[in-house]
Amino acid sequence: MALPSRGKTQLYASVAWLVFLWVHFLALFRVEWTLDAQYSYGFIVPLCAAYLFYLRWPDRPAAEAKPSRGLNLCLIAGAASFIPLAIIRGSNPEWRAALWAEGLLVVGLTLLTCLQVTGRRWTRHFAPAIVLMLMAVPWPRGFESQLVNDLMRGVAAVVVELMNLLGHYAEQRGNLVLLRQGTIGVEEACSGVRSLQSTLMAAVFVGLLFRWRWPRLLGLVALGVVVSLGLNVLRTLTLTWITVQNGPQQMERWHDPLGAAVAVASVVLLFVLAALYQRWRPSAPPPRYASSGQDRSQALPAVVSVLLLAALLIAPVATAVWYAQPDEQHWQRVQATVTQTEPLQAQAIPERVEALLRYSEGAHYVWEAADGTRYTLFFFHWGKGRTSSHAGVHRPDVCLPSAGYELVAQEAPLTWNAGAQSLEFETFRFQFGPRPLYVFFSVWDAFPGHQVPIATNWQERLANVWHHQRVQGRYSVELIVEPAQPASLRTARQQARRFLERHLQVAPVVPSAEQP
Repeated sequence: MALPSRGKTQLYASVAWLVFLWVHFLALFRVEWTLDAQYSYGFIVPLCAAYLFYLRWPDRPAAEAKPSRGLNLCLIAGAASFIPLAIIRGSNPEWRAALWAEGLLVVGLTLLTCLQVTGRRWTRHFAPAIVLMLMAVPWPRGFESQLVNDLMRGVAAVVVELMNLLGHYAEQRGNLVLLRQGTIGVEEACSGVRSLQSTLMAAVFVGLLFRWRWPRLLGLVALGVVVSLGLNVLRTLTLTWITVQNGPQQMERWHDPLGAAVAVASVVLLFVLAALYQRWRPSAPPPRYASSGQDRSQALPAVVSVLLLAALLIAPVATAVWYAQPDEQHWQRVQATVTQTEPLQAQAIPERVEALLRYSEGAHYVWEAADGTRYTLFFFHWGKGRTSSHAGVHRPDVCLPSAGYELVAQEAPLTWNAGAQSLEFETFRFQFGPRPLYVFFSVWDAFPGHQVPIATNWQERLANVWHHQRVQGRYSVELIVEPAQPASLRTARQQARRFLERHLQVAPVVPSAEQP
């Protein structure tokens, strides 16, 4: 499409605006796609969108731009929204609602720019390729966690029934499948139903590829859900069967290969079914637009493009100014470390927990004392800019019930003097079958004199933004005490204190030892 010349400056400025806009989008969500394996497919979504754009290019309608001052004002107002959104993300870097707002803003501004430059029909023709990029935006955290937990419980229930029908004892407890050979966590066996998100993206892409209308497209999305869940049940059943026949070590060998196979098979099967349906009942051919003889497109006014670019560039500067703390270099920082007074056994942290918490440093240890008491320690550290609230997400009263533990009571907190500061541990009493256990949980900031409240809802998140507060560093410790014999709360507290004194060190950082 040849743009009529109204000055190279206008053309270059308009192109620069769109390029910077989508570079910003990719830079923003690259972190999500890298850290969370469930969204690693996000890297191929831009290629899928570009391919759709390429396929729609030959039968595009003629551009019929009708420049509007109102649209220019909408573009400028929308671009200015990047500044407050960047400030909000400065205190809430992982908040999915803010990420969705920014993703919708990028797509909306792109559509408005196309509407202003090329007209309504041209924009409608290419809109599916642009809107497809929203499939790369991670789902809201609460919705995703609830859905994944429900699906994991459903997968566990189906696998338990099938194993019993096959003549092998199996029992469901939360997201766990209990076998005579041991316990399988469905979180490990199905990886949080990882292929679901990528399969849904593939369903939307294939539907747009065949240019299906909404009823067919939604039907394909529903089919994608069925295919993904069915293959995940098959995978989990296979891993459970391998455990029964050959033991947990063999299951670990097949865990990742089967996961990759399910992800690929879901997409391939969905595409094959869609292609067969398209061959059986072809969709209507794309509309043929009458050509007006020439494209009447119009680049954005140079001043508008400059203002749009300025908003994108000002946003990170405004964020730095908003959260600037002139005396930050003089703040007293404490550092927590796990010490190996006795040889603690390091354990792997589940992949879904890593994706959820996004810690800078994490460790999972177990240790069994001479009297048979078993200790489990989770230790996490978040550096500056890594979190706003995740330290409070991996809570025992949230996570343990989904793993089959029954919360009996929340007791009075345990206060432990760590030397550099006094730490308060929330105390919980759980039951797992016949076994009682006690859980001690604490979260604290690395700068004791500058505590940032843990945000649990949008009001608290925005309150932290309003008060110029963002996390400069945070620690979380969860200690599980499983007595060999039934023990009182008082005994469990004493055992927890002794363990913390021997294995957790919290000390102030000497300024000269600070990293530059």
